[in-house]
Amino acid sequence: MLSEDWLKYIPQQWVGILALVMFFATLTTHLIEKYPLIAKILPAGKWWHNRVKRKRRNSEYIAEDNEVIANLSNQVELLANDMREMRDDLRCLRAWSVYDARWHHQAEVASAECDYELPRHYDYFEFERIWRNDSLAAARLSFLEETLEGPK
Repeated sequence: MLSEDWLKYIPQQWVGILALVMFFATLTTHLIEKYPLIAKILPAGKWWHNRVKRKRRNSEYIAEDNEVIANLSNQVELLANDMREMRDDLRCLRAWSVYDARWHHQAEVASAECDYELPRHYDYFEFERIWRNDSLAAARLSFLEETLEGPK
């Protein structure tokens, strides 16, 4: 039998027949998915119905897991922001500690010499305000007797 001979046996409306078969197959599978009674009647209907239920359950689990992951991601982002703020505060506290140590050293030296006016001492909150506005100016405080107004 030649390869062209089998074409004689295919009906001329093969495209239409194939389209109808696909339509009814799709319709049947949707009916089986939706109605368990039809699934019980048709062969392999229970299997198809249970398969669709399993897929739906799996997709629900995945959606639930994605929600949990999104919540955890938000919490991690909040923690990262908190850590950034804490690092910033810690950097400011360290800078103030350096300033405070220098100030106390100068105060000790000045008090040893007598008749010396102590330089202005900033508490932590004043220093933090200065440091957040200009960290370089804050670093120069009490270094070579400077204040925000300039050297004495």
